[in-house]
Amino acid sequence: MDALDIVKYQIQEIKKNTNVTSIILVGSMRNLEFDVELSDIDIFVITEEGNRQIRKILEVSGVEFDVNYFSRKISKELIKKREQFFIECLKDGNLVYDKDGFGDYIIKESIKEYNKGPKRIEDYEINNCIIKINDYFKKLKKLQNGPKYEFHFLSNLCLKEMIKLYYKLNNMWIPKDKKLLKSLRDFNNDLFSIAVDFYNEYDIKKLKKVFDYIMEKNIQKEM
Repeated sequence: MDALDIVKYQIQEIKKNTNVTSIILVGSMRNLEFDVELSDIDIFVITEEGNRQIRKILEVSGVEFDVNYFSRKISKELIKKREQFFIECLKDGNLVYDKDGFGDYIIKESIKEYNKGPKRIEDYEINNCIIKINDYFKKLKKLQNGPKYEFHFLSNLCLKEMIKLYYKLNNMWIPKDKKLLKSLRDFNNDLFSIAVDFYNEYDIKKLKKVFDYIMEKNIQKEM
């Protein structure tokens, strides 16, 4: 069997469970386009009953599946809480089985909640982020003449924290870590360029420039 046949087979196997009401393909392979390099097949399975999320990793004929089970009740709670991982996956999900329309309903609800944006960050949360970033800078100053790998590792963590703060201050959903810079290029190419410039030299002054840009833009916005 080719990859598509294996996925179709696994979907049919999941459907055999009478507790299953909806099956939604999520993630990068959700549209079953295998002209690119095949990665894990991520599946959200909605069940009639169940008290907790259950995750199962399995391999079928060389294809790896990451299957997450959610009951109707848990699905509604996650959407109500606007849990990013859940509504972000579902908003672009590919509904491949829907016994009674609930799958279509939660996808539409996820789109609606995602489009509202995340909960606005509170002042105390901003202060906590700034304190954490300043702590990174204090440690980095001490490491400037130390092992490069330590300085690079810590400065990467610091930059990641700053970019996340940028998203929070602008009331945007925070992308996954591996997509932070790529997404930043789409939202703010100027900030992206400053961040890339830091990566070219790992200069603490250029890292501080990233932070100053984020805070300056936020102050101007509030004024």
